Amino acid sequence: MGSALTVTGGTALAHDRVEPRSLAEVFDLAERLSKARGFIPEAYVGQPAAIAACVLTGLELGLGPMQSMREIYVVKGKPTLSAVLMLALARRAGIRTRWVVTTDVMATIGVTIAGQPEQTLSFGRADAERAKLWGQSGPWSQYPATMLRARCTSAAMRAFCPEVLGGGVYESDSGELTDGVPSGDVIDVVSTPVVSTPRAQAAPVAARKL
Repeated sequence: MGSALTVTGGTALAHDRVEPRSLAEVFDLAERLSKARGFIPEAYVGQPAAIAACVLTGLELGLGPMQSMREIYVVKGKPTLSAVLMLALARRAGIRTRWVVTTDVMATIGVTIAGQPEQTLSFGRADAERAKLWGQSGPWSQYPATMLRARCTSAAMRAFCPEVLGGGVYESDSGELTDGVPSGDVIDVVSTPVVSTPRAQAAPVAARKL
């Protein structure tokens, strides 16, 4: 073959992993994987462009191609991260997380960044009802605790440590979050006050550049 893939050293999320060395290799790999029905998520079958976007997003986050396809989805033209991957990325970065509360009506996560006190954020039934999610057929009816944890995770990672998500705001409305509601609609969460950090104070600098 005219192209080759590199095996790179691993991280906490992926040990030795296959990594494309050029855009040509990304697209070649995507074309081949798009035909691997039964080994890749059904949504990616016959969609090499979507696979390429997924793999490129994963490379930016230090993930291998197969892990990227398991945990990253292209929704409405935007790569989105699963809540499971958000947690894994945070832990890889040394951020400690714990579930303070997890029931069928409430999820509260604690997030501790080095040198800062623990911050908590909750997402509960009342929040889901306001977002018109509660009681929907499917996962919200079958697995409410799982869905609340996923929504809580997504909101907390964006609020407390967005840098671990690649520096951008990724919606997590796929995978275990299959309700299809944009994350921007879910903003009314119960939270303890967020401690200011140097990163949060950097916002005015960006504004001056505009």
